Amino acid sequence: MTEHNQDSEARPPRLAQRLLEAALPEETDGRSILGDLHQEFLDRCRTGQRSAAVWYWLEALRLCFGFLVFRGPKRSTRTSSISSLRLTFDSLGRDIGYGLRRARRRPLFSLVAVGSLGIGIGACTMIFSVISATLLQSAPEIKEPKRVAEIWRTQDGHGLDTLSYPDVVDLRSELVPKTFERVSVYIWDMVSASEGGDGDRQAAKRLSAMYVSADYLPTLGVQPTLGQGFSPAWDESEPSQPVAVVSRRLWREHYPNSYSLDQQSIRLGGREHAIVGVLPGDFRGHLFGFQPDVLLPIGQHAEMHGPDGGQRTSRRGSFLFSLGKLAPGVSISSASQNVDAVYQRLETQYPQSNRGRGGQVTSYGLVPGGVRTPISGFFAVLLGLGCLVLLITCANVAGMLLASAATRTREMALRLAVGSSRRQLIRQLICESALLFLAGGFLGTFLSFAAARLIGASRFTVLPIAVDLDLTPDWRVLLFSLLITSLGALVFGLLPAFQSTRGQVGMRLRSAVSSDRFLARRALVVTQVAASMVLLVTAGLFLRSVQEMANTPKGFETKGVLTASVDLELDGLDTSAESGIQLFRQLEQALQAIPGVESAAFATDMPLDLATNGNTVLPEGWSGEDTGFSTSLNRVSTSYVETLNAQLLEGRALLETDALNAEPIGLVGREFAQRAWPDQSAVGKWVELSWKDPAIRVRIVGVLDDVKSGAINEPPRPTLFLPLEQSYAPSVHVFVRGSAPNAVAQADVAAAILQANPNLSHTFIQTLEQAVAMGSIPQRAAAWIATVLGAIALLLSSLGLYGVISFSVTSRNREIGVRMALGAWRSKVLGTVIRDAALLALPGLAIGLGLSLAVAQVTRSFLVGVSPTDTWTLFAATTCVVGVLLIASLVPATRAAAIDPAGVLRSD
Repeated sequence: MTEHNQDSEARPPRLAQRLLEAALPEETDGRSILGDLHQEFLDRCRTGQRSAAVWYWLEALRLCFGFLVFRGPKRSTRTSSISSLRLTFDSLGRDIGYGLRRARRRPLFSLVAVGSLGIGIGACTMIFSVISATLLQSAPEIKEPKRVAEIWRTQDGHGLDTLSYPDVVDLRSELVPKTFERVSVYIWDMVSASEGGDGDRQAAKRLSAMYVSADYLPTLGVQPTLGQGFSPAWDESEPSQPVAVVSRRLWREHYPNSYSLDQQSIRLGGREHAIVGVLPGDFRGHLFGFQPDVLLPIGQHAEMHGPDGGQRTSRRGSFLFSLGKLAPGVSISSASQNVDAVYQRLETQYPQSNRGRGGQVTSYGLVPGGVRTPISGFFAVLLGLGCLVLLITCANVAGMLLASAATRTREMALRLAVGSSRRQLIRQLICESALLFLAGGFLGTFLSFAAARLIGASRFTVLPIAVDLDLTPDWRVLLFSLLITSLGALVFGLLPAFQSTRGQVGMRLRSAVSSDRFLARRALVVTQVAASMVLLVTAGLFLRSVQEMANTPKGFETKGVLTASVDLELDGLDTSAESGIQLFRQLEQALQAIPGVESAAFATDMPLDLATNGNTVLPEGWSGEDTGFSTSLNRVSTSYVETLNAQLLEGRALLETDALNAEPIGLVGREFAQRAWPDQSAVGKWVELSWKDPAIRVRIVGVLDDVKSGAINEPPRPTLFLPLEQSYAPSVHVFVRGSAPNAVAQADVAAAILQANPNLSHTFIQTLEQAVAMGSIPQRAAAWIATVLGAIALLLSSLGLYGVISFSVTSRNREIGVRMALGAWRSKVLGTVIRDAALLALPGLAIGLGLSLAVAQVTRSFLVGVSPTDTWTLFAATTCVVGVLLIASLVPATRAAAIDPAGVLRSD
């Protein structure tokens, strides 16, 4: 009696039972299966109700999958719940086997379909791989990345800027440990490493370095595998002996068989640095692409200890990037409010240096928060273009499947006539198309992985610091590839399957052509043409933008100029102003002695290098309550204007007499002059260098046309040019102008640098055109990718149109033969077929043109000198699409015009 009561009280999981009731048929078979499952559940409850519930859930999911997707055979016996799913999968196996045999019998069809899908899926997956590697993940070796945050300074509520060291000290004192556990800072730089003594420069090489505070590694949760990190005392002052923490790779290069740090050192910048730690082998840095070779204490950075007190005590100069580790339970928004509150207090306490400044905290990412939004927009545009190519590819394959189905009309009709259900035929056709999409997905994923490996193996040296791109695909990339493959198979595989099984059996046995199927293929071609139009217009806009960038006034001339970089501090040379200026004079003489050289100059800022620098100045005539404005600062030699062919608008250029002990003078750009003294002459005015301690005044002697310093599409920045001898810096860019393009060899420039000082190294020498190309990297990359994708899309669209027109001509052979037998001219038949092709392409062109204008508005921020509605681009894209589609329709049109009427009528 007790056992009976327990059985009667046990009930199957309610949610699983509801799923079964919704999935199983409502007739007798469905109720029988439910009853069998319930009885089996009661039997299993005798050994354990929890295990019985698990079994019931598994059976419910299997049956739901089988009946909802495949609708397996119905059974009325108790064993149906077990055997029905088995029979369903047996039937599925037969369908898959049949699909594989058909693919082997049609190798060309299968290869074209799989190859097309591989290209489309591979393009999308590759673009998503870059998105995943940059925006969707953090460095794997960082512990608790969600608690790591980026701390920024804002100006008047806008922008994300670096911090000054005194502000960092205040943030630490007020927000640690309640808001942040730690607050760290870092600076990217380069160092020169050498094996031998001061005279051995052959083994010298440049390494990527980071100057960091003692809290940097603890903030990231990274522990050196050997030794320790830095002492907090080294944030404020240099240690008695220079120290360094090196990467695992660099440690193995110098000490391959050593496992102890005792007496181990590395020569950086001509000085021996004691190695106090070795980074883990998997530590690739916290930013995407930039892997540090060596970490150095922030106290050893030159800007912290300058002749005027350095930046350690100055609140006006901001040059530090900051990371913080949030305290438990503190959110990004609350931390941002607390940081902003500190800056509001600093604005009250230090109005001259902190007026209008605020604070903001952003989540940590491999891409810094300051550039994350524009980069996200750029990648979104590229992914959208890739998805358009995938759409065209899938539509092309769907059209091929519809064309194939047209040849199987009688087969489908016979199978329906002998008893096969429409559901079984749909399932078989879906299996055939799914196999093609699955193979295309595998191929596309393989191609994207191979491209990622190829890019990752490249070490980009066009930047001052070598960039390592780790695009190793992760689970997100695999899931994305699976998702787009499955979605494409579902949407574009179902359409041919349903179209192929529609209509009456009698009509199909008479080989009647379904008009619905033909209309479906027409709709697919319209979709392809529209997507191709969007891609070509986007590619055209980016290409026009790159062309306009080449013609955009830059404020200087690039042709015939070679450039290199030298840094006295990195090479361990004397960095005092007197010694450094003397070395630069010797280098200038050696460069001007090269045959074919017209002039040589030095500057601390490279034009169009995407870098930013800001220093606050107070112009003459501004009230004491004004804080001035931020300006780009460039320290240049006297021949800078002549070497870069910069245009002098007013006043004079720099002279040899503008030496160290002369009156402080400077030049300004047009934007600086208009902002500081609108409607006035800038010559003779002075500006106060607020970041100096004490502040000094500089007399303006000339105005230059604006020299582009950041990105080519940015508005001109206020720029102040100071004589290098009066505002000395040990690191400069070298510019050498020849009497004609290619008049000066790079080897001669390298030899001149060594002639000036055998211990002076240099980074790679290149033309100024190559150096400033960095300013247009986003537009050039987008133009190249969009052009390639547009060409692929146009090719696929032309193939789709060709297929539809060919299908139309084949289905109308008898009609065309009769018309020609009755006297129709071949030219009229040719014109009729081409007209049909034009009528098919026109809706796609119209839709694509409208979509192109909408997409162009999204890409507006990446365009330079080109309107999103540029007439020439729209005209060129339309002409290109029309021309290619016309060529694609000529082949079937010519074949139609060559039909032999007598032969067609005899065969009929």
